[in-house]
Amino acid sequence: MTVQMNRWRTLAPASLVLLLLSGGAWAQTPTCSGASVPNWTVTARPTAPPFGTLGYNLTTGYCETYTGAGWLPQGSVATGYFGSGADGAVTIASGTTTLTRPMFYQSLTLSGTGKLAVANFPVFVLGTCDITQAGASAINADGAGVFSSASGSTGGATNNDGSNYTLPPRFLNGSTPGAGGNGSTSAGSNAGNSGGQTEPGNGGSGGVGGAGGAAGANAGGTGATAQTNSNAVSPLYLPSPDAALVYYTRNTGLNVIYPGMYAGGGGGGAGDGTNAGGGGGASGEPGGHLDLACGALNRGPSTAASAISARPGASGPGASASAGNAAGGGGAGGAGGGVVYLFLGQLLGSTATNAVDVSGGAGANGGNGLGTGNGGLAGTGGYSGSYQIHVFSTGTLTSSGFNTVAGSAPTAPSGTTGGIGGTGGALKVNL
Repeated sequence: MTVQMNRWRTLAPASLVLLLLSGGAWAQTPTCSGASVPNWTVTARPTAPPFGTLGYNLTTGYCETYTGAGWLPQGSVATGYFGSGADGAVTIASGTTTLTRPMFYQSLTLSGTGKLAVANFPVFVLGTCDITQAGASAINADGAGVFSSASGSTGGATNNDGSNYTLPPRFLNGSTPGAGGNGSTSAGSNAGNSGGQTEPGNGGSGGVGGAGGAAGANAGGTGATAQTNSNAVSPLYLPSPDAALVYYTRNTGLNVIYPGMYAGGGGGGAGDGTNAGGGGGASGEPGGHLDLACGALNRGPSTAASAISARPGASGPGASASAGNAAGGGGAGGAGGGVVYLFLGQLLGSTATNAVDVSGGAGANGGNGLGTGNGGLAGTGGYSGSYQIHVFSTGTLTSSGFNTVAGSAPTAPSGTTGGIGGTGGALKVNL
């Protein structure tokens, strides 16, 4: 076959067959996920093919894809781009299946009340992922709620074991990010804990915690600042399902991916000299990291909104005062939305409205005061996370930046009634 050099054509998009139409075409070998793709050596491969081009590198022994900036290995030939299918055909129609390792399904169907909690592990589907009858959060990296709620004068505690994060966990120096401050019998000097150190990543920043209420001349504890996303690149471009698990690539090299960020904890309420104010609320766990690669994804009008989600867990409200003229505790801010990466050979069916959800969490309410004690301030809503949707049959990439939608400010307390938390930054996209 003789055609103009460096012109590309895509055949049989379901199997991602990509041919170089030239007088010196590469041999076609079924090496990557069972699909026939070009093979080449490092020195002979094309320098600027279309985004998402797949091929097999004879020099390294890896399948690889073109990212727009260079070639990225996709893992061993055994797993390939959409995995080996070794874990078989799986249907989840009820209950929650929580992963403990990466999965390599032949096919995956979610329906009814069935859920797959990915727990930050990547999911590869060699064939079709069917979410035509899936419910909300059918495939999710949603964060958990608080470890313990504020109760009496005791501030709430966060889930901070690192289970919802790509490695390594980012809880440094024994800190407890986003915990609530305890109430005090006098001035509420117990501030909420900060959401944590600033980190680079693709998820949303958390919201600020609310201050504890004042009791007479005694001031409540201050609300804490949130953990924020310091990344200067928006969005961080992750060109493959393998790379999306642990690393992203930018000019400084390989860096750990962080998903959503913790919110600031609520401050403790002030006391009346005898009775302690309410404890401050704690941050919910931020949205995690969802990495799904499917040979095809089938969706439709019956697919629930937020069927694929990386939402934070609910943050905790401040505790209400229990006696005397004590004040209520401050509510925690909303945690940040997580990260969704979809790598799809092709889309089947028809549009699923708002199917992907990386919204930030709502700020939590302040606790109520008693007598002359004021209600606690509420938390600010968390920022939205980000998504990237790669569809290789059409060569399209749909993506968002992180922190594109801010959470709203809370409603101020009124007398003894605690404030109302701000809404989280809403970010959903059709699929």
